[in-house]
Amino acid sequence: PKATRLFPYGKGLRLWTPQTINTDLWLDASDSSTITLNGSTVSQWSDKSGNGRHFTQPTAASQPGYSTGTLNGLPILTFDGVDDFLDGGNILPATNGIITFFVARQNTISSSSTGQYFGRLGGTLVNGSWGNRGQITTQTTNLSFAQVRTSVNVYASAVQTGELVNSNWQLLGMRYSSTENVVQATYNSFSTATAATTGTVADPGAGYPCRIGARSAATVNYLHMDIAEVVVLLSAPTTTTNPRPQIEGYLCWKYSLQGNLPASHPYKNVIVTGK
Repeated sequence: PKATRLFPYGKGLRLWTPQTINTDLWLDASDSSTITLNGSTVSQWSDKSGNGRHFTQPTAASQPGYSTGTLNGLPILTFDGVDDFLDGGNILPATNGIITFFVARQNTISSSSTGQYFGRLGGTLVNGSWGNRGQITTQTTNLSFAQVRTSVNVYASAVQTGELVNSNWQLLGMRYSSTENVVQATYNSFSTATAATTGTVADPGAGYPCRIGARSAATVNYLHMDIAEVVVLLSAPTTTTNPRPQIEGYLCWKYSLQGNLPASHPYKNVIVTGK
C-alpha cells in the first residue's frame, strides 16, 4: 500500500513510512487509533502491521502513562520503572533472525540490575530469548545491551558517552542474523557491538512472552523509560533487500532525531520519500 501523503514534496512524491513494506510488528504512539486508554494510562497498544500482535495490560496499576505533544509534538508512553509493562504474549520468535527499531529514552537509575526496553528476555535465559536491556546501575556509559541466546549467552553492548540518567531520546534496537551467526546492538544506526552466535535459536515458548518495560520470566527488572514507536522485521535482511536505512530515516526525521545519525547515513540530511 501507498504511504499517506503528509507533506507536499511535489507531484507524486510521498513521505515514506513502514506501511510500504511488510513489517512483523509496528507500534506507533502517534496514531491515536492504536491506543486504548484507561483514563490517562494505556491498556492496549495495537499493532499497525496487520498481524494482530497487540500489547496489553489489564491491571490498571501496571499500565504505562500516555502523554501527548511530548516528542517533536507527538505522543509517547511512559513506564514508571516500578511495575509498568505491556505484554504481547508468545510472539516474535527469532528463529530465522530479527531486526528491531525503537525510539526511546531511559529516565533514571533505579537499581543494581538491568531492565528491558523490548524483547523476550527473562530472569533465567533460555534458548531463543532475545531483547534489548537498559543499564540501570551507576555504570553510566552503557546505554543498552542486545542479547540473543542459543546454547550459550551472547551479549552485544551499545555504548554511549556521558550520563545515562535522563538521557536524550535515541533510536535503539538489535539485529540477529541466523545466516551470518551474529547479534548486533544498534544505537542511532551505529552497530556499536557485534558478537558471534553458535547453534540455532528456538522459540522460547509461552513462558517468555514479548514485553515492553520489563523482562519476561517472573516479570522482573522494570525499566523507567519513555517510548514512542517500535518497528520489527522477523528476519535480518540482506544488504540488497535491507530497508533498515529507510526505517531509521523515517523514525529519526519523524521525531527530529536526524542529528543523531552518523554523517554517512543516506538520510542524515535528506528526508525519506517514496512514490
